[in-house]
Formats: sequence, C-alpha cells, structure tokens
Amino acid sequence: MFAIGQAVVYPAHGAGRIVGLDERSVLGERRSYYVLELLGQAHTVMVPVEAAQTCLRPPLEGAALERLLDALKAEVKLPAVWMQRHREEEKILASGDPYQVAALVGTLFRYGRGKALSLSERGVSERALAMLASELALTWEVSLDEAKARVLARLEAYFHRARRGEDPEAVLASAP
Repeated sequence: MFAIGQAVVYPAHGAGRIVGLDERSVLGERRSYYVLELLGQAHTVMVPVEAAQTCLRPPLEGAALERLLDALKAEVKLPAVWMQRHREEEKILASGDPYQVAALVGTLFRYGRGKALSLSERGVSERALAMLASELALTWEVSLDEAKARVLARLEAYFHRARRGEDPEAVLASAP
C-alpha cells in the first residue's frame, strides 16, 4: 500500500508523488484510485489502488541508484536502419526499465556527439532523459531541471574524458 505524499515511479511514464485518493465509478463498479502528479507533466494520472503494487514502485536508492547511474555508460545495440532503430528506442521507453532507459540516454547522448540526431530521435532522447531525471530528482530532492543538468554533466564529462583516453571510472567518480 502506498501513502499520500509518497514518491513513486510509474514505469514508462516517469516519477512523481501521490497527491490524493479518489473514488470513481467505472462500468458501474466503484474503484479507488491513487492520483499522481508526475514531475514535468501538466496533468495528473490515476492508478487503480488494486493494481498499484504491480504498476508503481518507490524510486531507486542506494546500490540500485548507483547501478542506474552506471547504466549511463552502457551501450544499447540499436539497428542501423532508422525505422527499426526508432521501434527499438520506443520499445525501451515503453518497457519502463530504468536501467535500459539510462543506457538509452547515454547511447543517444553519444550518438548525438557523433552526428546530429534526427528530430524523432531527439524527441526519444528528451523523453528518456525526462523519465530518468524525474526519478533522480525525487531521490536527490532537487528540481527536474537540476536532475537533467546533473545527468547531462555526468555524460558530458564522461564523453570528453573518454575521448581523451582518460579513465572513464574516474570521470564518473568526479561527476556531480
């Protein structure tokens, strides 16, 4: 059971807080719903209380959070053909797997440093970054913009130092 005010992650959508509990009648049946305000989104989301244990999770912390940040270094193997690549990127976003999303953020960041991303890939990159940053913002207790900036700073430092042949692990250890 989750509580009002609790930080939660709604995979494939992002992270936010439970701001209320609402009852609605759907197809003649009364149901209770958690009302979520997701960071960076103007609308609220309602999740059935009886489905919440499978739909929601608390934000990652501790060793799981470190693994998430390490996933920024992982390379997602994406097809060379644009349409297949786009489908794979969308599949990763839809999965809501935070480690895959972090790896996608890092991969698209590196792709974008080699050549300009297409408009649709920039959109995927922005959505993936927002999804990742929303969870980090709650864990780090900072704004969504600050969390995005910290992720991008880590990636930028890692990218530049790795290109110069410096130890990538030292880069991550020194990043914010």
